Amino acid sequence: MRADCRTTYPAAITTFTGRQLVTDQVTPAKKGLSGRAIGGIVIAVLVVVFIAVNRDQTPVSFIFFTTTVALWVALTIAAIGGFIAGFLISRKRYKP
Repeated sequence: MRADCRTTYPAAITTFTGRQLVTDQVTPAKKGLSGRAIGGIVIAVLVVVFIAVNRDQTPVSFIFFTTTVALWVALTIAAIGGFIAGFLISRKRYKP
């Protein structure tokens, strides 16, 4: 083969230079939302609708005290706490 021969494949770009073989991976561009993103959007919309519908006052007990708050406030606090917990648990952990 000639030293300046270049062959391109759909998933990789391969270059022959003398005796050296260099391969660079090329990933095709993804179009649209993933199933995970669509599922997350659907769940978020359902949570927002559920919170918006529940506007009554209700007693809420938390460890040392009890208070009366709007149910939507308690649900919003619980949803935010769940979001933060899920984010912290699902983070990828890299080992040095």
